Amino acid sequence: MDTNPISLPSPLYDLGFYSIPLSPSLLSIPERILAFADKTEFKQKIEVHLTLISQKALDQTGAVGFIEEIDDVIGDITEWEMTPKNKFYLMAKKGSDGSIKESIIQMVHFPAMEEFYEMLRKEKIIAENSPTPPPHITLFTKFDDNGISINSQDDFDDYIIRQIY
Repeated sequence: MDTNPISLPSPLYDLGFYSIPLSPSLLSIPERILAFADKTEFKQKIEVHLTLISQKALDQTGAVGFIEEIDDVIGDITEWEMTPKNKFYLMAKKGSDGSIKESIIQMVHFPAMEEFYEMLRKEKIIAENSPTPPPHITLFTKFDDNGISINSQDDFDDYIIRQIY
């Protein structure tokens, strides 16, 4: 796994959430993970991104009305870099229709995530107790191309099935 930080573009607001689109060529997925995904019938995501703040989080925090202010916060952050970690997890979440959504995610070191949330708290765009989500990338999904919203460490702890690598 590459331990050098990867420079990223600034996040974009699209389809109701802020994320950073990632080129699949930036990601080096170990053969073991590819084999596990194939054996368990996961589909590799075509569009890969690093979510900064999801629509669910925007709705829960009331920040959906503060898009211009969030853009200003993003403009104040100068370092958008991530380092992929050698940590891959199988996640599952029950959907509102009763179906089980499954994903394989990779954790990343992404210091700008905490800086972003601290600035949102400081500017009172989100509540002081709003959690910072664990930075991760959804690499594979089952049944559709949507990942599982992991908006906090509590969500991560609730949805984790097991570490697979």
